[in-house]
Amino acid sequence: SYEIIVVSDGSTDDTVEMVSQFKAPVSIRMFEQTNQGGAAALNTGLREARGNIILCLDDDVLPSPHLLEEHLKTHRSKGNCLVLGKLLLHSRLKRTPLVTFFEQSYEKHYQRMEQDPNNPRPYDLAGGNMSLPRDLLLDLGGFDEELGRISDYDGELGYRLSLKGLKFIFNPRAMGYLTFLKNYDQRSRREYDNGRSAVVQHRKHPESVWRLTLGNYRKAPIWRRLLRECLIRHKPDSRVVKTILFVIRGLEYPGIRAVLYPWYRLIFDYYFWLGVQVEAASQGGIKR
Repeated sequence: SYEIIVVSDGSTDDTVEMVSQFKAPVSIRMFEQTNQGGAAALNTGLREARGNIILCLDDDVLPSPHLLEEHLKTHRSKGNCLVLGKLLLHSRLKRTPLVTFFEQSYEKHYQRMEQDPNNPRPYDLAGGNMSLPRDLLLDLGGFDEELGRISDYDGELGYRLSLKGLKFIFNPRAMGYLTFLKNYDQRSRREYDNGRSAVVQHRKHPESVWRLTLGNYRKAPIWRRLLRECLIRHKPDSRVVKTILFVIRGLEYPGIRAVLYPWYRLIFDYYFWLGVQVEAASQGGIKR
């Protein structure tokens, strides 16, 4: 009653060999392509799929035993909709200060969604655990492959789907477990890419600016805005940024969350707006 499609987007490990030798009670089909990004990989799977409902899972998500069942239950009871599942950190992940920082962020995010599960925001979409009708996604042109080479192609898809009036439903019982979390350097790069992506999305959908993080620029307290504007004048290898990183490393050892977490937010905020600044340079700059 279901099939598994694996898309190897330029993998350099033994993914292809492992999948070809794996014995399963359902159909597993493998497709290889040169590295083109997550959106292109999802679009390949979308084109090749034979089912009516598409469930997208990232390669670092371990499904719970009831994940498929819960997604299908929601589609049967709610009709034409997009179903968002829940992602928790797997117990195998070492709870470093950075990991617990993101774990708390995820908890707050899902607590907000659980308060109104029938009205998630388009930018709540996480492509690592979501399902929707295949035909609808095909009619919309699939995932944006330009953003797939940057970041946040799932949030952009959510915006386009919202314009079509599609219902978004959050089902916390459709649970998956993240078995990998980016380290500090990888996360900083991701925030930088998120900033670039926000500008690209604004270019594609100018009217969506207030639904992007760009729209929150002036909502921050004045002290944070002044600090942000000061910081983004400096490059990541500058003495100022290196000093902040030194402070963070020092605070990680005692692990005092109340002191450490604001520094995490500051440095990741810096990388996001640095990405915005770099991408916006060709469009009149960050102030515009």
